[in-house]
Amino acid sequence: MLSRLLVIFFLSITQNSLAAIEVIDDNGDKLKIANAAERIISLSPNTTEILFHIGAGKKIVGADEYSNYPQAANEIVRVNNHAAANYELILSLKPDVVIAWQSGNGEKIISRMRELGIPVFVVETGNLEDIPFLYRRLGQLSGYVKQSDIQATIFSERLEYLRATYSKNEKVRLFYQIWNEPLMTLNGDHMVTDMIELCGGVNIFLMQMH
Repeated sequence: MLSRLLVIFFLSITQNSLAAIEVIDDNGDKLKIANAAERIISLSPNTTEILFHIGAGKKIVGADEYSNYPQAANEIVRVNNHAAANYELILSLKPDVVIAWQSGNGEKIISRMRELGIPVFVVETGNLEDIPFLYRRLGQLSGYVKQSDIQATIFSERLEYLRATYSKNEKVRLFYQIWNEPLMTLNGDHMVTDMIELCGGVNIFLMQMH
């Protein structure tokens, strides 16, 4: 009986590992890979952090220059900055998938990697409610489905808690400064504004615009 159970167990593992994975990225493009990625390159700090959060950090073989959280991310090979990517280094790392950031990396870098035959999954998460969906898709790509589902659920529950906690409070007016020379802030198209509003704040830059 035990031997039969072991055979069934190993067969199920083999079947799952051989099952092709199809995921739609934020540009609406379908990415299909034969198996869960074992070698991942993350070109933005937000996706690096999520991958670590779902337990897939050990699969990251290359990352952007700003991926510094958690601490373990600092040990990963750097393959790009805000303006350029080291394509030779990326190819040498033999990634199963590259996770790119559309507005951060740009179409030039993304298109070039695809020309080189590298599977690319593009992220462009626009609001807080989309983050759990990103968790789950990165979980599919990395093979950490259960862990990503758990973290996605926790994130959604925390959003609801914050919304319920601060929605009836008096609004707090604030200015969010991202640079001093010249003085720069963020408009309503940025997720930071969503975070401010979620926690009972009002971005005064938007008030001035109206």
